[in-house]
Amino acid sequence: MRTNTDHAVPDQSAQELPEHCQEALHAVRGAILQVCHGRGVNPSRPRELSEQLGIERNLAWKLSRIVNATRLADAVAHLPGPPGQRILLETLGQAGVNAPAMAQLSKAFDDFDRMIKIHTGDRATLELALANLGSGTNRLEASRKKAFQGNAGIWGVQARVRTTTHFLAPNPDDPRRLDTGLVGGLVDVLRLRPNLRWPLFRTRMYHDDGSRIPVDSTPIDPGETTPGPLLVREFCTGCVPEIHVRQDSRGVLHELGEGPIGKRGMFSCFYGEIKHAALPRYQSEEDRVGDLYSTITMPTEHLLFDVMLHKDLAKSFEPEVLIYGRPAGGLDEHVGAGEHDLLPTDTGLMSIGSCPPICATALAGGYDKVVERVFERAGWSARDFVGYRLTIRYPVLPSTAVIRFALQERPGL
Repeated sequence: MRTNTDHAVPDQSAQELPEHCQEALHAVRGAILQVCHGRGVNPSRPRELSEQLGIERNLAWKLSRIVNATRLADAVAHLPGPPGQRILLETLGQAGVNAPAMAQLSKAFDDFDRMIKIHTGDRATLELALANLGSGTNRLEASRKKAFQGNAGIWGVQARVRTTTHFLAPNPDDPRRLDTGLVGGLVDVLRLRPNLRWPLFRTRMYHDDGSRIPVDSTPIDPGETTPGPLLVREFCTGCVPEIHVRQDSRGVLHELGEGPIGKRGMFSCFYGEIKHAALPRYQSEEDRVGDLYSTITMPTEHLLFDVMLHKDLAKSFEPEVLIYGRPAGGLDEHVGAGEHDLLPTDTGLMSIGSCPPICATALAGGYDKVVERVFERAGWSARDFVGYRLTIRYPVLPSTAVIRFALQERPGL
C-alpha cells in the first residue's frame, strides 16, 4: 500500500478510505491504551478490564480485540457503536478515570464516527468496503503459525514480539544528508533448550549496489559504547543474557548468549543507535531508493515495524512493503535480491498519526517510552514527525521485511 502525506496535519476529508480509517482506528486504540496504562490495567486481558474498570464483560472483550487485532477489518468489527461508546464513557467516569484520558477517548470515538459519515455513511457499509479491500481474514497466517510452532520446537527459542523502529530526519548542518535512528527489540524471549547461542541482528548501511557505507554511531543509552551490544538498559527486563558482538566485512553481528530455559530465563531487551548525516537525502546515480528493514532471526509471534519520518520528508514518501525470503539463511541477503525472492504479503503500512505519532501498543507495554527516549537522545521533537506501522503475525523465519521508498529529487532539477 502506498501512502502520501502532503503536510503534517492532512485534510482528512481528502484522504482515501483505507488511510483515513487506519488513522481514526489507531487514535481509538491509543486512547484505550492511555486509559488502561493510566490505571495499570493490561488491555490484553478482558477479565482484568472488566473487574478493575467495571466494564461489562462483553464490552471488555471487544476492547481487548480492538487493541490486539492485527487487521483493520477485525478491529473495526469489534468497535462499539454510539450507544456502546456512551455506556463505556459513563462506566469509565464512574471508575474514576482521569478527565484528559476520557476526553481523548471521546474525541477518538467522535473522529471515527465522522470518518464513517465521510466515506460510507454507516458502519455496515464500512465493513463491506474493508472486506472488499482485502482487510479481512488472512489465509496465509494459518500457514505461518504452523511454521512458527515448528521452528520454535526445532530451534529451541522463540520471541513474542520483534520490534524495529526507524527514524529519519534532515541533518541540521547539511540538509543534503539524513540523520537516522534505529531501535530494535525482542519481547518475552523464551528458551526451550540450554546452551543456545543465537544470531540476533546485523547493523550496516549500504548503497543500492550493496556496498557498505561506513558511519559512526551514537548509542541511545549513554552508558553503552560502540560496537558493543548497544542495549537501552532501562527498558531491558528479565534474565537478559550476555550479547556477543562480532565485527566482519559485512557489518557488526550481535549474538544472544547462553541462559536458563523456560520462564526463569525469559527476558526482553531493546537496543539501538543514532547516526548523524548517515544517508543521502536526494537521488543520485549511486542511490535511487531507501530501504528500511527488519530481519526475522528467530521464531516470532508478532513483528512490529515502525517508521518515524520527519514532516519535511513526508510529502514525497510513497513506500512499498516487500517481504524477502532467505532460504539460504544469513542476516542481510535481501541486499541485491530479486523478485524471485519475494514472499506473498497480505498487509501494508498504516498511519499511526502525526505531530506526534501515537506509538503505544498492546503488543509491547512501554514501547512508546522507548520511542520517546530516542527522540530525547537525538534532540528531535516528536511533534515534527509522522508515523507509519507494519504489523505481521507469525513472520516467516528467515525473512526480511523491507519498507522501500524513492529518495527525494534534488531541488532545482
